[in-house]
Amino acid sequence: MKTFLITAFVILSTCVNTLANERLVLQMNDLHLQGQNTIKLKQELKQQHRIEIKNQELVKVVVFAKSKQGQGKISLTVGDDHSLREIIDGRPYDFQDNNIDTYSKIVLDNPSRDSKGVWQLALQGNIKIKRIAIVLEERTPAPRARVVTLKEFRVSKFFESSEEIEVQGQRVKAIRLEAQTADVTITDARILFGNGEVQKIGELEGRLQEGRSKGHTIIAPNGRNIQAIRITAVSNNLKGSRATLKVEARILE
Repeated sequence: MKTFLITAFVILSTCVNTLANERLVLQMNDLHLQGQNTIKLKQELKQQHRIEIKNQELVKVVVFAKSKQGQGKISLTVGDDHSLREIIDGRPYDFQDNNIDTYSKIVLDNPSRDSKGVWQLALQGNIKIKRIAIVLEERTPAPRARVVTLKEFRVSKFFESSEEIEVQGQRVKAIRLEAQTADVTITDARILFGNGEVQKIGELEGRLQEGRSKGHTIIAPNGRNIQAIRITAVSNNLKGSRATLKVEARILE
């Protein structure tokens, strides 16, 4: 079996972005292959487009090809997975005609659940290839998060203490309250949004023993619209030191 890495023609093609997909075209310039051959798509992308695949997922490969007797075969390999072999149509009398209308369009979907490993076309027969379109989808990495202490404040023994903690500009995904030095009762917890909306967080309310904590995951697009968090509490320790309430948040970077 021969392995082809096309280097004779290095023609940069247009790259069209549509929503999350990217279409990269490899110009094969009516490449004529006979017998069994392999085209390594990642190497072709690097050769023709000067790019290396890192954060892209392969969606499908569209091949414009024809075979002299109409019996050519083609399949796509991604990693260890192989697509079904497709027939490449064609006729002897227009095999030498390089007009695009004489070529067939073959669509090969990615046979793998991911895009790791090789991307290769396996071809068999007397075949000509006009071009290959590779459709990619950007792989969006999960945002990293860090836990920060927003504030620690002393809670009154006899009267409710209320603190409003500004978080505007930070992408808050979750908050956690921890009682320190004494038990505390959370009487009210609210999230204030930039559009004026207020969300009451009932699961954070109630008695919180010393050293224990409660958490809440915020349902908001990346936490971008949150302006402040307001906590109202009272210390349960009538003797000795007042309770300290620690407010932490998980911030998306």
